[in-house]
Amino acid sequence: RRALRLWLAFALVYSVGVAGIWYLLRPSLSAAPWAPFQSNARAIGEVLANAPMGTTVAWILTPLTFIGLYVLARQLRRLWWVLAMYAIGGALYVVVSSWNPGSLRTFLTGVWYNDSFRLAAILPVVALPVAILGAEWLLWRMRAGLELAREWAAGTTRLSRLADSAAPRWQGITAIVVSLVILAMGVGSQGGTLSSVQDRIHQVFTLDSNSMLVDSDERALLDQVPGIVPAGDTIVANPLMGGSLVYALEDRRTVAPHVFGDRNPTEAMVLNHWDEAAYNSRVCPAVKELRAYWALDFGDKTVIPSDDPFVGLNDLATDSAPGVKLVAEVGHARLFRVSCP
Repeated sequence: RRALRLWLAFALVYSVGVAGIWYLLRPSLSAAPWAPFQSNARAIGEVLANAPMGTTVAWILTPLTFIGLYVLARQLRRLWWVLAMYAIGGALYVVVSSWNPGSLRTFLTGVWYNDSFRLAAILPVVALPVAILGAEWLLWRMRAGLELAREWAAGTTRLSRLADSAAPRWQGITAIVVSLVILAMGVGSQGGTLSSVQDRIHQVFTLDSNSMLVDSDERALLDQVPGIVPAGDTIVANPLMGGSLVYALEDRRTVAPHVFGDRNPTEAMVLNHWDEAAYNSRVCPAVKELRAYWALDFGDKTVIPSDDPFVGLNDLATDSAPGVKLVAEVGHARLFRVSCP
């Protein structure tokens, strides 16, 4: 009884703590604008068919998943956690992709920005153990069937002599059959969903003039940054337009590496007034403190629909900012330097 009370107290404290953290550590609704896009029935079907976000049904994994669910039902006391993991992952995807926007949906999926793609990425992680259990069950049943066939042959009068002479070969035959089945599963899984996902990845991540986050002009300019900007300096760039990737791709610090986040007063001054350095006496001290003499201008195309919170670069596009010099340009992408006395 004492152990039970201790476990109940621990579970209560743990649940309350997790619920509090779950509620507090999440983006605001303004940062999580993604809405549901399908019905509940379709979302459930996509979970069961291993085909989230409208991809092709995984014809190899889906039967194995159903067999795995059968195995879990038979061994629920020992493997309940596998089933719970699968159910929670599937439920979260159903909620985010098909439930109407509201406080409950935001509570459950807000930590993923209410973004269906993020929850869809969890499904393979929780579905794969279930499919593996199904594959293991299937292979064992095939082996048992081969053993049963051998015993039947050995027990038949006309085949007993032949079966006795072929007995040493049965183990090799079993291994060959099982290996062929595994090979067929591997080959069969290369089409369908996998091909669809590969095509989607190619479309999304192809670098060209229409790329959303960084296009070909912007990438070419980023390649020039290490030869122009000293390693100790900082670059002002708008993360909504991909400029903050100069930190990841070219190893140069940027004032705002992410769209969201708290900025100290110095950083806020630079992000909001960098183009006013020539006539705003408060800007140059902030620029000098951060060594933020450089700015990237990637136009006005944002990766997500949003009001631009980084207005300190707005006047660069018209070359109307005094004290600012254009130092590099590739297509519409430009790098500027400000002069501070």
